Amino acid sequence: MHESRHMLHLDLKPGNVMRRSSDGQIIIIDFGLSRYFTEEKMPETAASIGLGTKGYAPIEQIEFKRIQKDFKATIDVYALGATFYKLVTGKTPPSSKELKADSNLLHDSLSPIELSESKKRIIEKAMSPLPDKRYQSVMDFIYDINAEERKRRKKGCLFSFLIM
Repeated sequence: MHESRHMLHLDLKPGNVMRRSSDGQIIIIDFGLSRYFTEEKMPETAASIGLGTKGYAPIEQIEFKRIQKDFKATIDVYALGATFYKLVTGKTPPSSKELKADSNLLHDSLSPIELSESKKRIIEKAMSPLPDKRYQSVMDFIYDINAEERKRRKKGCLFSFLIM
């Protein structure tokens, strides 16, 4: 969506992610706030970009009308990270303003969760209050999420090779 269509969803959250029962395919719904963007990373239209949903919208989306910058994939990366946060904690993510005010809030809320430290770091990176510190694309985010599985498979292949 970002790379091929130059479009941001702007309201990614668990309620807008569905699993099709016929084939298990994950699909995103509700493109009501979505906007196309230009090569200069600005919305194609002057229409408002919307505030998104509290807990899932990064601070630059909330403040876009005032600041007019950072209209790029990192907005949806933040929301995807917040969606993962909800999946692993069962709680609505703290607002981006709260995260900006307390740099330890996200880490502290993920600490008691039974999840690998690398996965916790991935969520923290995706939800960084600073867009430049986040994954710059959803593909980078997904690559890191799948890193442990790649390591496990590689280790399994090596083990199989040694047995043979």
